[in-house]
Amino acid sequence: MEAEYIKRLGELYRAAKSGDDSNALSLTQKAMEHMMVAEAAMTSMMVAESLALEALKPHGG
Repeated sequence: MEAEYIKRLGELYRAAKSGDDSNALSLTQKAMEHMMVAEAAMTSMMVAESLALEALKPHGG
């Protein structure tokens, strides 16, 4: 996922350097979408880790 995001940033850089504003805007939107997906995945991983740690705690019974 990070590789895809880095690839999009490279495309954005090249579009910005070429002066193609419409392409740069489209690539910016795509990069933002990838960033949101990456953030959601990281949040899911943190929740899963938290749940796993909670499950490992000894529970009195």
